[in-house]
Amino acid sequence: MQLLDESRNQEKLLAEARDEAARINQLHVNDEAALAQEQLRIADLSNRLRVASATLDLERRLAAEGKDVRELMASRELHVIDVRDSDSNGNPGKAFGRVFLTEGKSLTFYGFDLNEDGVLDTKNSFQVWAVPEGSKNSSRSLGILRQDAKAQGRWVLNVENPELVKDINSVFVTVEPVAGGKQPSGQKMLYAYLGQANHL
Repeated sequence: MQLLDESRNQEKLLAEARDEAARINQLHVNDEAALAQEQLRIADLSNRLRVASATLDLERRLAAEGKDVRELMASRELHVIDVRDSDSNGNPGKAFGRVFLTEGKSLTFYGFDLNEDGVLDTKNSFQVWAVPEGSKNSSRSLGILRQDAKAQGRWVLNVENPELVKDINSVFVTVEPVAGGKQPSGQKMLYAYLGQANHL
């Protein structure tokens, strides 16, 4: 009888031990699940923070550029000239551009799809040239186009120097060495005649 009682006692203790082990195991599983859920929440918050930070940076940039755009658009002497190249058969080329000229003050040159044919490599750059009024053979460099939006194939050059901008009759682009050339040596692209736009 005592042996039977001890056996029942052992079985009861064993069942309690199993229950306790199952409870501890369940707590461990719950802790792992809670930890995994917490890690997912942290990853989600990190992603939200990264997106919010990028959005804030973009809004700051747009606000700064928006001020420049507002000033440009509000200018009394603003001229906008669209430029499109054509091939030897007179068909429109892929590259096109837009020039924003504020008389005697500034010039912004946007070029689109300039490198569609792969003419530019790491050793070359797109250089913008100005031809002064009354001087067909003399060109002066306005600077190098920088890639503004790769996905959109957009390039830009801002010239805020009135001395460089005054009395410009026309502008064009050439492919030159990466540091730029002293005189244009490549084939002219995106030639834009400004006419009397820059002369009072």
